[in-house]
This record gives sequence, C-alpha cells and structure tokens, in this order.
Amino acid sequence: MNRFQFVDDHGGRFGVKRLCQVIGVARSSYYHWVSTAAAQGERVAADAVLAERIRAVHLASDMCAAKRYKIDVVPTVKVQSLDHAVDLRRDDRI
Repeated sequence: MNRFQFVDDHGGRFGVKRLCQVIGVARSSYYHWVSTAAAQGERVAADAVLAERIRAVHLASDMCAAKRYKIDVVPTVKVQSLDHAVDLRRDDRI
C-alpha cells in the first residue's frame, strides 16, 4: 500500500489534511493521485495484456528478444515504446 492509498482509505475518519501532514505528503500530490487513479488502472490493465502478448511471442519464437518484440509485439498492442515492452518482460520474468 502506498501513502496515497492510506490517506484515501483513512481520510474519511481522520481527515485528508491531517493525514497528509502526519505522513508527510502534499495534499496537492494526494489529489493529483486521486484524479489520475482511473488512468493508472487502465495502464495496469494494458500492461497485463502486453505482458501476456510478450509471453506468447517469447515462447513461440527463437529470434533474439529485441527483434522479436519489435516485429511481433509493438505493432499489435498499444505500447509506449520498445523499452517499455522489454521492461515488462524483465519485471514479469519472461
């Protein structure tokens, strides 16, 4: 759980202002986190789809990783960059 999630969970009981002061986060940062929560959820879901595509391509091909992702993954899935695809592969231990 991150600090913003903690404030979100307990803000109704203790107040957002007080929790932000105690935890040491700016209220503006907390409210920014709240306003971008939907986009973060979409990004996590898109990364899960991308990781599954990378896993499938990785198992089906014998090419080196960078070429394989550039040819098979990047054109088929909305991906930020080839580096992002490689980072996902590393993070998911594919």
